Amino acid sequence: MKIFLPSLCAVALLSACASTNAPDPLGGLVDEVTALSENGVQAITADQLPETATMSGYLAAAETDGTPDTLIVGNASATADFGAGTLTGTANNFTEYELSAACDTTFEGCTGTAQQTLGGSLDLAGTIRGTDFTYSTTGTFTGTNDQIGAYTSDVTGNGVGTFAHDGNGTLLAVGEGSAIADVTVGDVDAGNIEFDTFLLLTE
Repeated sequence: MKIFLPSLCAVALLSACASTNAPDPLGGLVDEVTALSENGVQAITADQLPETATMSGYLAAAETDGTPDTLIVGNASATADFGAGTLTGTANNFTEYELSAACDTTFEGCTGTAQQTLGGSLDLAGTIRGTDFTYSTTGTFTGTNDQIGAYTSDVTGNGVGTFAHDGNGTLLAVGEGSAIADVTVGDVDAGNIEFDTFLLLTE
């Protein structure tokens, strides 16, 4: 899937920036990742966490063994309740993109052509322990494929992540994981598709 998704988590753990949550999910994510490569990040301890935090950002997914030039990106929002140890939120506005050749080697200048907007949304639910967290993603997508036509995908996934501060003290959450989409075409089960996923949230 080019360099984009495999390198996102590594870059985000090295540096951070403020979230824009732009209407175009890929454009917003590219802007953030470009800034991530230029700014610092600070590890934090549990006593530096607030009682609660309202966060926003992006959830990205690429087929584990699929087309390398395709990336799905959506807007994500979540509330972290550090007192209760919970993370709850949603991800929606998912768009499937065909990535440009620039994405082969760099984040800066990486663009994509929107192939379709996916219907549906995912629920985010997680458990926070100290500065680390685990989370699950569940929900349903609808879309269209040139080969199979209209389809529905029931998605279940999970991941792990950590909280940190950027150079300005802004709270950042970075997670990576995997998901499985159970695809149905009409009344026919069309099988499962595996995805690698990346979650980036800022306060």
